[in-house]
Amino acid sequence: MDENYESDKTDITSSWHASRHQAELAGIDWSSIKYRGEEIKLEDRSGADTAKIIFHFASNGKEFKIRFKRLIYIDKRWYLISLIKFTLKES
Repeated sequence: MDENYESDKTDITSSWHASRHQAELAGIDWSSIKYRGEEIKLEDRSGADTAKIIFHFASNGKEFKIRFKRLIYIDKRWYLISLIKFTLKES
C-alpha cells in the first residue's frame, strides 16, 4: 500500500469509532450482540481483487448491519479503503 493509505487509516478508524458510537446511541449493547450472517461480493477490478462485505447483527431486539464498502486484496492481505457505515434495520 502507498503512503496515502496511512493517512486514510485514520479516517477509517474514526469511522469505526463513529459507527460504534452511533450503534450505542441506537440501543445496541456490544457485549450482547448476536451474529446473524454476512453478505460478501467479490469483484475483479482491473486485475485487483476487491470486496464489499456487510455483517448482520442483532442486539436488544434490534437488527443492524455494519458495511465495509471497499476492500482490496494486496500481498495476501485485505485492506479496507472506504469508511465503515452502521445501519439500523427499520422495523
